[in-house]
Amino acid sequence: MQGYFAFPTSVSSNVLNSFPADDIAIQVARAAIGGVCMGSYPLNHHPARKAWEDLLDAWLDVRVVPAWLSSLLTVLFVASTVSTAVLVTDLGSVLHMIGGTAAAFMVFLLPGLLLMNAAIIKHTTTAAGDAAAHAASVTSSQPSAAAA
Repeated sequence: MQGYFAFPTSVSSNVLNSFPADDIAIQVARAAIGGVCMGSYPLNHHPARKAWEDLLDAWLDVRVVPAWLSSLLTVLFVASTVSTAVLVTDLGSVLHMIGGTAAAFMVFLLPGLLLMNAAIIKHTTTAAGDAAAHAASVTSSQPSAAAA
């Protein structure tokens, strides 16, 4: 928000590019953002690689992923993200794509997924309640040992 207040008529999609290049505080901010990106990259990479390994397990029945395949997935992940970073120079277009994708997911897919989840929960609790009621009726219909 402060970038829009500082540059009301012409703010770049990357607000830090609107500030002068020789400003020390902006250089520190750029370095901090770079550090955050370097720290979050492995945190994002591990679940992505694990998801590909799970897909390989589901499609090709690969229970244990060999080290060479894990390394290949890592190289492909790094190569694809670096090539995307080199080719896409405007953060505004990236943010538009992310916003459009997230909005479409929330509007079209999320309500259906929530409804399916509610139906599954209702079915499992109803089935568990029916099984408990059946078990209670079976034990109450058997004669007790004290009566014999």
